[in-house]
Amino acid sequence: MGNIRINSSKAPSIQSIEAVEIYFATELPDSYRKFIMQHDGARPETCVFRADNGEIATGVNQFIPIKDVLGERSNVASILSRSFPIADDGCGNYVTMDIDSSRVDFWDHESNLIKTVAETFTDFLNGLVPFKVKLHPGQVKRVWIDPAFLEELEAIKKKEQ
Repeated sequence: MGNIRINSSKAPSIQSIEAVEIYFATELPDSYRKFIMQHDGARPETCVFRADNGEIATGVNQFIPIKDVLGERSNVASILSRSFPIADDGCGNYVTMDIDSSRVDFWDHESNLIKTVAETFTDFLNGLVPFKVKLHPGQVKRVWIDPAFLEELEAIKKKEQ
């Protein structure tokens, strides 16, 4: 699985796999089926992937459990008729896979734009790379903090005093 750690998880039920295969009237791609047998619903280490133009698209927050795929699919079905979500980025966007070609795309929920990120699921997994940021003193000039979150932090600080 290339460059990142993905924890193992419980294998999904055969019924949940068959439900997706019956819906699309075809078998899941072999590489994806093997993956979910070991990593169904797994959360990888913090990682990113690039779109086909080389730009960083986003990262994978969690691989969608196969039992939830058809429910999550309702969010993208109107624009991706033969695709289903395989992962989310934690911000409302999906990584999807075309059931016929195994092509992996990134769907941005705000713009409805679709970017191809890999020609196969295996290529997608191999393209995931760890996201590591090393900041040096003085490098960050300013930040924005959600006011509600700031209130929570201040409340915690008061309790600790």
